[in-house]
Amino acid sequence: MAFVGFIQDDIANASSKPIWQAARTAQPLIPNDAKAMSVATGGAFTCTNTINPTATIKNNGANAITAMTITPYMNSVAGTPVNWTGNLAIGASTVIQMGPESTSNGTNTYSVTVTDVSGGDVVMTNNGTSAKFINTNTYNTAPVVEGFVASTFPPTGWGIVNTPNAQYAWERSTAAGGFGNSSEASRIFINWTPTGQSQEMYMPGQNFTGTVNPTIKFDLSYTRLTNTSTDMLEVQASTNCGANWTNVWANSGASMSTTPNNSVSLNIPTASQWSLVSVSMPQYAGNATVMFRFKATGGGGNVIWVDNVNLMEGGTAGVNSIANSADAFDVYPNPASNDVNVKIVSNNALTSTIKVLNNLGQVVITKNVSLNAGSNTVNIDTKQLASGIYYVNYDSGNGAVTKKLTITK
Repeated sequence: MAFVGFIQDDIANASSKPIWQAARTAQPLIPNDAKAMSVATGGAFTCTNTINPTATIKNNGANAITAMTITPYMNSVAGTPVNWTGNLAIGASTVIQMGPESTSNGTNTYSVTVTDVSGGDVVMTNNGTSAKFINTNTYNTAPVVEGFVASTFPPTGWGIVNTPNAQYAWERSTAAGGFGNSSEASRIFINWTPTGQSQEMYMPGQNFTGTVNPTIKFDLSYTRLTNTSTDMLEVQASTNCGANWTNVWANSGASMSTTPNNSVSLNIPTASQWSLVSVSMPQYAGNATVMFRFKATGGGGNVIWVDNVNLMEGGTAGVNSIANSADAFDVYPNPASNDVNVKIVSNNALTSTIKVLNNLGQVVITKNVSLNAGSNTVNIDTKQLASGIYYVNYDSGNGAVTKKLTITK
């Protein structure tokens, strides 16, 4: 069903009586309307425990505003309202200093809502605004071992920045995993990111004090639409809270592609359509405040997948990348409660050490083991460990391997 309307104007020009196919009357004045324009949190990044945000409010009505209440929210938790009084003229804006707010590691959202406007607010749909920012106020010494298995995304301590006008940001998918060893990964449907614009995924801050050769490893799959697709993925580091970023690895286009072109649908990679990226970063050894991010830049392609991210001292391999190590290594059950089994397939008979580290990088269990050539299973008593995230580390002498362990009581 269709509806078409024409209006004959007999008043404005009685002689010609024009027919209007489209017209708009003058916008009626709104008596009282406070419009929340924006909030400022101090920038896209912060490395402090608190911020001192501001809110910009505009008088969008026909009467002066003499009073209003601005209620802040940090990650959806209401803060202390600011009761503003003054004389905000018609069409004018004012910047209001809000109270200090505590921040959390990773992605934060700060927002405000305007209520109790003098004279009563007629339009309530424009009374709120928000801004996201990345916070890194803690730098971890424990390895980063992330396979995107948990449903929470971004993972705890991670952050996401979505470019304006891009429909898709980095997201978690359960459709595929690195080398087919899992069914979870992070991905960016880069086809929806305008050419030249970027989508960013931030890792937790890292403290490399005492390290010699920090290394990042991850599994990568990339599909182009056509041979002209030039999407780029970069791994970047910052030592000054995001003020400056330096490339530690970058690839793009044909040299980064791991699958045939797909111009029909979002490509789901098979087990053979992945590559392992390993980057040595000795230049950051000893640095206590390093931030890392994945930066995907649009170039007319299909999709970029990243999985099994491991950030650790050189030689360590982590989640699902262990097939590339000399010794096979697994931890089960995971999650565990009172004990856990460590399976090690060794090429040779040897003596070694298994360590369990907490989330601060502190060794909480040390077990010396004698291994036979072939498959070995070592049981570790974990009854004394509290619920939380731990890391099981095994050093064969040819390189160390680490896997994340979850303890639930």
